[in-house]
Amino acid sequence: NYSKIWTTINFHDTKNLDGVTSKEWAEIEDIKDYAFYGCTGFSGAFDLPEKLEKLGAYALSGVTGIHGSVTWPKGLTYLGDRAFEKITELVFSADLPDCLTYIGDYVFSQKESFSGALELPESLVEIGDYAFDRCYGLYGQLQLPATLETVGKGAFMHCSGFTGDLIIPIGVTKIGDSAFGGCTGLG
Repeated sequence: NYSKIWTTINFHDTKNLDGVTSKEWAEIEDIKDYAFYGCTGFSGAFDLPEKLEKLGAYALSGVTGIHGSVTWPKGLTYLGDRAFEKITELVFSADLPDCLTYIGDYVFSQKESFSGALELPESLVEIGDYAFDRCYGLYGQLQLPATLETVGKGAFMHCSGFTGDLIIPIGVTKIGDSAFGGCTGLG
């Protein structure tokens, strides 16, 4: 079981990896916190494992040399804090996985390549602080799912492409400061 092995391997600050692809990689279910933190010299596309359920905090933070479009694994439930921090060459789909329950702090903050009509899954429970801050490419109606309980501070700050009425679900118990600050198109 490669997911068990993966919990003991850490590529933190590794140099000159030539991409990560293989049959074994596709079986990984959990990429731990800081797993690839600061790795440089990747070359080529970086596909998330098909069976991935959890991407830990800072898991890919600061990784350089990877590019391409992120295809979200269907079973992904957890995106850890700052998982994609300082990554500039990946293109993110705004159509998030159906079973995603947690989007951590700063996950998509200032990602120019994160664009489209944002579709938050009906399973989503928490959106972390500044999760979508300054994602200028997002547009359309922002629909918060009925399962949502927490919207972190600055979560959608400066996402000026959203339009229409913002309806806060009855189950939301916490909305952080400036969660929708600068969202000029919301009513």
